[in-house]
Amino acid sequence: MAILLLPLWAAAAIDVRTRRIPNAVTGPALLAALGVAAWEGALPAALLGAAACLTIGIAIAFAARGGFGGGDVKLMGCAGAIVGIATVPGFLFWMSIAGGLIAGGIVLLCRQRGVTMPYGPAIAAGCTAAWWTSTAL
Repeated sequence: MAILLLPLWAAAAIDVRTRRIPNAVTGPALLAALGVAAWEGALPAALLGAAACLTIGIAIAFAARGGFGGGDVKLMGCAGAIVGIATVPGFLFWMSIAGGLIAGGIVLLCRQRGVTMPYGPAIAAGCTAAWWTSTAL
């Protein structure tokens, strides 16, 4: 299951470089997560996790007014499918913590207005932390 985290980190690296998360990463990542979930008998939980994270991602995108794009929303859907509905609250918690730390680092390093923040790394870190803490229990 941990192998499913690799596309999220690849998307995060692309997001840092280009400020875009390509569909060529999120589409196969979602299909792989759903395929593994189906194999493990957890497809309903994965589908609900993906739907919940997509819905929350859309709400964030509307509230952020351009600061959170469609690639971020789709990457959140992939993360939701990976962790499943039971772990979505943990994912959102860790994603928020990672996002705040990254934003704080950008403010300290850049010290200028108008600097954009790639949110892919926060999504990948949140999914990784949620997955790790849920399997450690």
